[in-house]
Amino acid sequence: RFHMIGHSMGAMAMQRLLVDIDDLLRVKSAVAITPVPACGAQLDQDSWSTFEASVSDDNSRYLITDFTTGKRLPSAWIRAMVQKSRETTTESAYYGYLKAWVYDDFTDQVRGINTPILVSVGECDYAITEASMVSTYLRWFPNSALEVLCNSGHYPMQEIPLHLVSVMERFMKRFTQDAVF
Repeated sequence: RFHMIGHSMGAMAMQRLLVDIDDLLRVKSAVAITPVPACGAQLDQDSWSTFEASVSDDNSRYLITDFTTGKRLPSAWIRAMVQKSRETTTESAYYGYLKAWVYDDFTDQVRGINTPILVSVGECDYAITEASMVSTYLRWFPNSALEVLCNSGHYPMQEIPLHLVSVMERFMKRFTQDAVF
């Protein structure tokens, strides 16, 4: 038995695993951190153009990172995030990821899955919002809860790492009898 944690697109993959796993009782709980819902992103044409340009244009990646962190973090930090993204992702992989993020939709398959899920969003993430999680995750997963992470945007593992760990541990402890945290 195990817990699952997924961030952003990784949370979309986590939902896919919940659909595909043979024995859902093996999953003790799941934590979705600033997650993309099973319906994918709902982007207007301007937003799609910015994301599509970000495949090869670092300025577009900068704009996206700045927006999803509430336009409040130092430019040096945002530039470092963009550089790390560029260093660790090929353009073809990035574009494939982007298409999946925008166009995949398996909403009908996740509806009603009873796995306990903590949905955590950053209060400063302008893309993955509390309202969007209420209308997706909290509607689809009957055993889900929402936690808004103060002073965080889309990257709480970098922005507020110790608080994020405490939130995840507190949630997972509820579903683990012999946990040592």
